[in-house]
Amino acid sequence: MTAGVAPWSASKSNPLACTLLARRDAQHTDPWLIVTDLSPEQADICWYALRAWIESGFKDTKRGGWQWHHTQITDPDRAGRHWLAIAVATLWVVSVGGEADATLAVSSLRSM
Repeated sequence: MTAGVAPWSASKSNPLACTLLARRDAQHTDPWLIVTDLSPEQADICWYALRAWIESGFKDTKRGGWQWHHTQITDPDRAGRHWLAIAVATLWVVSVGGEADATLAVSSLRSM
């Protein structure tokens, strides 16, 4: 594995102050190249591995199970109450799923 963090400018004509994160592992053919507005001291490419998990959660909230995009709510107070209901429901679903996952036999897990 090779990893690097460096200050970088994406363009000479229209500079953007940013940090370029780079990582390449032996098991992957292409490297990760990520541009962020975090300073090199704050940036860690490993956090970007959570991106797929975050995007999956966003999809579940918007179009997956909770159907936020169908509400067409414009009143901020109603939207806040609706988001609270979505947050509580998500917490419940994750806790139930976690309990179910904890009851799986170790032998049912794939070896890595």
